[in-house]
Amino acid sequence: NTTGQFLRSLPFAARVGKWFFAHAANTSGKTLNQLNLDLQNGVTKDGFSSSILIDPDSLLEARLSPSPWWERAGTPEATLKSYTANLGVEHIVMGHQPGSVQFSDGTNRSKGSPFQKFGLIFMIDVGMSQGVDSNPGIVLHINSNSNKVTTIYSDGKETTLWNQSLKNKK
Repeated sequence: NTTGQFLRSLPFAARVGKWFFAHAANTSGKTLNQLNLDLQNGVTKDGFSSSILIDPDSLLEARLSPSPWWERAGTPEATLKSYTANLGVEHIVMGHQPGSVQFSDGTNRSKGSPFQKFGLIFMIDVGMSQGVDSNPGIVLHINSNSNKVTTIYSDGKETTLWNQSLKNKK
């Protein structure tokens, strides 16, 4: 069908400036070139059932429960810094998980709320799917000039999700 053809024509991930966008976003620490090569080889060999796409800890399927994928080995912030450096970016944006998340440092992400950790990973799935909560969704506004990320809600309300200049003052 037309929708399926459209979806299959889209990239699995995208690098836009200093930002990397992917559904579940677990790159397993690969470089962008290695990730691209592995995706091409996997899809050529196995189609959309390639392990790089459908394995439980993959780019499209990695979960945040029982713990976020970046907290499963090493220090969470160091792992994310390594992953972003390997991709040649400064930030990762992921969807896929609208539920609440408990982080190893004791912080919590509330169900359906946009959230960020360390200014390195941004979780933007707020549950707008009819199969979840039918939340009206958000727009993620990234201002690269000011290094500020704002969420804009359907009612027009704006909330700062991250501001690099505030981080540097702490």
